[in-house]
Amino acid sequence: PLRRQWLRIAADLGVRVEVGTHAAASRGRLPEGGRLAIIDESQHFRTPGARRYLHTARWLVGRRALLLSATPVVNRLDDLIAQLKPLIEEV
Repeated sequence: PLRRQWLRIAADLGVRVEVGTHAAASRGRLPEGGRLAIIDESQHFRTPGARRYLHTARWLVGRRALLLSATPVVNRLDDLIAQLKPLIEEV
């Protein structure tokens, strides 16, 4: 449902975007190109051993990112650190 929302808003604004999904990231399928990544529901990228985390962390290298989450700290502060780590160092 978020994918459709992002595409509709981008179209309304006349902004070209490529939208990926958490499920696609788990399979290593991430959008092509782009210097800015917006990761909605970023709390889903808090487990460094998960496939979606590993694929996304590598993909983020060299990009700027905006992480969106209403619940960035799910269980412990390490959840937030794990989300931010790919943005400051190579994984």
